[in-house]
Amino acid sequence: MPDIAHSVGQHATNDDADVVIVQRLLNAVSVAKGGANPILQIDGWCGRSSIAAISRFQTIQLKGFSDGNIGPGHNTIKLLNAKATEADARPVPDPDPDPATQARQDAQKASIWGMAGLAAAAGVTGFVEKTGGVAGFDPIVETALAGHFHITSATPKAEALRLLRIIRLNFIADLSELAGGLHFRSVGRREMNTDFAGARIKEAPGYTPFTAPRRMCWSALFHPRRGPKPGLEWTGAGFGPLCRAAMVLHEPIHFVDPLANFDTYEWGPDYTALTAERSTHNASSYPSFGAHIAEQSKLPLGPRYGAGRPQD
Repeated sequence: MPDIAHSVGQHATNDDADVVIVQRLLNAVSVAKGGANPILQIDGWCGRSSIAAISRFQTIQLKGFSDGNIGPGHNTIKLLNAKATEADARPVPDPDPDPATQARQDAQKASIWGMAGLAAAAGVTGFVEKTGGVAGFDPIVETALAGHFHITSATPKAEALRLLRIIRLNFIADLSELAGGLHFRSVGRREMNTDFAGARIKEAPGYTPFTAPRRMCWSALFHPRRGPKPGLEWTGAGFGPLCRAAMVLHEPIHFVDPLANFDTYEWGPDYTALTAERSTHNASSYPSFGAHIAEQSKLPLGPRYGAGRPQD
């Protein structure tokens, strides 16, 4: 019988873990006995819908009494546990993996792309040093360099070597972060809302704040793609393994490169319009280049796994 450590609801402490317990119990109780209607998003955020669901349950089960607040060991939490295990209770899906744990698992595929990208950048660097340009090195690498980093046969030798050095250093630092995932952190909706305060967007599956404390954050949006599962995810159907790997290779670039404080996504209209300088600090360029090389794609911009292809 799960209990809560602190109060949940109106004017309550509302720790994320306690809120999740209450939300799951409210979703499990049948509607007729006061269960959540509509079903709640399991997000650890005690907003208006969760407070309304608590009040509804109390009104039905406590003979009209309702203060929208649940205390540890009090009648409401005891009743929730009892009603959530009765014969007419609704099934509650198993929770998704911890987001940071999922990201660490997806780092294996991301590392394969990162190593392919690093090897290509290192190989072409030696070629440019000998010949003065990228022309004639390898057609797929040439295409990928032109598409993702805008380094072409027309790029002067010194400039090409300078840009390739940035690319190599970023791949090396990125792979180092992927190896341990030490700076990966799961965040709840409350913390994410604070991180995005004042920003145009308010939530993301993965993000790296550009202010201290620096860390790579993974939210409950970052989960394997699946069909509808009411009461578990709080938005979206998740992402396929290749899309997740692209995100996991993407975020460390923001973390290791102080100039990577912007995003131009691989499927956006501005991606091909970036300057060479800008593209070397664009986080989306790295998984796109790495996957392009690893898959030996003959497409001008390769497969471009990322948020634009969530099903992959």
